[in-house]
Amino acid sequence: SVRENLKHSTTCVINIKQHSVSQLIGGCANNNNINGLVLNINTSLDGPFSLDILTDNIFYLDIRNLQAIPVNITATKNIPNLRTLAIGLQGNFSITNSSFFYYFLRIEKINIYNTMLQSIPSLSHLHTLTYLGIQNSVFLNSPNTQIEEEFVGGLYQLKYLQISNPSPPISSISDLALRGLSSLATLMLDYNNIHSVSENLLQYSHQLNSLSLCHNNITYLHFRTFQQLPFLTWIDMTDNPFNCSCDLQWMYTA
Repeated sequence: SVRENLKHSTTCVINIKQHSVSQLIGGCANNNNINGLVLNINTSLDGPFSLDILTDNIFYLDIRNLQAIPVNITATKNIPNLRTLAIGLQGNFSITNSSFFYYFLRIEKINIYNTMLQSIPSLSHLHTLTYLGIQNSVFLNSPNTQIEEEFVGGLYQLKYLQISNPSPPISSISDLALRGLSSLATLMLDYNNIHSVSENLLQYSHQLNSLSLCHNNITYLHFRTFQQLPFLTWIDMTDNPFNCSCDLQWMYTA
């Protein structure tokens, strides 16, 4: 059922309660007055859920799985003008196509929660991205999860980055993982299994003002890690097994 007046509204809300939904969604997406789409999935679907039926006038896409029904999302090349993407809710969405994010060349905000991903996606080509949140999601083919430069390296407009409570948890971050993130203001890497943080990790993020590394497995931090961060005003390091030694004295006197 479509809950909005298609003649006057810019956002279309569809409650999917039947097996065949292409005609319903296509009719909404092809309306030139519609640039936002919210899909509430309440039924099992016939095979992968393809976004090929959408068109390039869609700027906002929010897909919500309300009944914890397995859904595989495919095909995104028809929505290159997408600005905001939100996916998830019940943990049975899966994105197994490695090129899923390839065509979002104008995307500004991605929020993924309770979603199964093939692996940590390569997003370093999305140069308009300003907000990226991945929460409570599963990386299917990553038994030892490491953040590399291909993830978000070079995204100079990115201001907010969060990877919280993934499965498996993030275990390490390469020195160049945040290369070029000169606009980054907020970094949330809580509820992971990070053992160490390189003193060079934040060398490109001079605008950083908020950092959370709580609920990890960090035992030591070098004082140089936070040098040249003049705007850093909030740090959360709670629930890390720090080794109490003279090497960490700077943390108590800072």
